Amino acid sequence: MGSQFDSLLLQPTRFEVVGFLLSRASGRAPFVEICRSLGIEHYSILSAHARALERARYLTQQKSFVNRKPQTELVLTNEGREAFARHLARLDALTQELKQDSHCDAVKTGG
Repeated sequence: MGSQFDSLLLQPTRFEVVGFLLSRASGRAPFVEICRSLGIEHYSILSAHARALERARYLTQQKSFVNRKPQTELVLTNEGREAFARHLARLDALTQELKQDSHCDAVKTGG
């Protein structure tokens, strides 16, 4: 069946976070904006997922002050981009395999 799925990205929130960061030209976004955009109600949830992604070197957290208020941005790394691309390629391969299997089943049953 080829390459394996990325176990970190099988978790839906992590998948969405990396996808959200990839959708940004800069590959970065403020923590609060990610929570709002993805409908994450508690910062602690995003924080836990961000730490897991950071341990895997898929993203970094950059802390700064904006108008004297602390701000955290999540920044996608090249490793994160590559992992997401591999994961999507594996999903695509699985989709193609399933389509092929469905086509074979339809031919066998005359459907």
